[in-house]
Amino acid sequence: MLSPSSSTVPAFGLHKLPHLVSDKVVKSMVPMELFTYSMVAEETKALVKRLFKKVSFQVSIFVQEQDYSVSFGQIGGAISNLGCEVLSQESEQVNGTQIWKMDENTEVQMEHYYDGQICRSYWKMKKETEAILKVLDYLRSVFNVKEVSVSFSIDEKYDAVEFLKSVKNRGVQLKNVNITGFEVTLEAEAYKNLLNECTETSELNVAPHVNWGFEYPVSNFSNFCQKFLTIEHAHWVTVHHLKSLRNCASVTLNNSKLTNQNLNWFLREWMEMSGASLRNVDLEVKQLDLPRIINGLKWTIKEGIISGFGGFQKLPPGDCFEIQRIDGVKATISRIGERFLMTRD
Repeated sequence: MLSPSSSTVPAFGLHKLPHLVSDKVVKSMVPMELFTYSMVAEETKALVKRLFKKVSFQVSIFVQEQDYSVSFGQIGGAISNLGCEVLSQESEQVNGTQIWKMDENTEVQMEHYYDGQICRSYWKMKKETEAILKVLDYLRSVFNVKEVSVSFSIDEKYDAVEFLKSVKNRGVQLKNVNITGFEVTLEAEAYKNLLNECTETSELNVAPHVNWGFEYPVSNFSNFCQKFLTIEHAHWVTVHHLKSLRNCASVTLNNSKLTNQNLNWFLREWMEMSGASLRNVDLEVKQLDLPRIINGLKWTIKEGIISGFGGFQKLPPGDCFEIQRIDGVKATISRIGERFLMTRD
């Protein structure tokens, strides 16, 4: 493990304190300090592991172009960036660091300096994503990591599907997934595989394009169970996909091809309790015609109020209605520009 480093701040002999006192000091450390302290020696790693064995932690991973970060904290609490940076195999030792050989393939250089109590570590491996997974493995070896969230930018350098599989194979819950790359177009098979890896996440945002003509099985889509599901290029999502979402709470579809007639049928099915039990629906619909959408349905006019930069404001007359399901549950149907909104009571 690492040996203590010199700094401008006087050394504090934590190991010389009575156990009850040192335990309290360690328990008061912020996540980044715990991470660093655990890497000082096998004894400090064992101490941190013992003190926090009953505490559940979460990890957030960010991979975008040349920017990689890992954040860490207790579930339900604040998380902090661990200051992990990635080096290529050819990189020389960073000035002011000490080297820790984790294994024959992984070298970690630790830099200790005080500027708002920042500590940085440099992880040297062949691939940046492998280094990030090594950080995750180390955290799991010390802490009870239950949830991992991933923000991943799609490009030619990295395979998002393989990375997500690698995270899931470590026995953690893949909680929130944000796949960026708005200008990227994926082949049909790659897009399908990406969706299949994310059916059970709590939140999912998929930004990349997929080629026109893409088809995704409704039976697969019905497995999605997000609290928040967002698809930026949803031209492939049909009304049957939307109806199948029995386990999702909220869905946002941009660039959709759904029609007024599609939404009229969807609302009829909802009112008959046949299909989706979504609480919130937010759809971008071209040539949106709310009277056509509610045509033939039982509805009442409702005063619609939305929030904006100028505070709350009323929707124009005819842009907000209320419908009721056969079990008495009500939903508000409204229009804001070219967006169709449905909010269940």
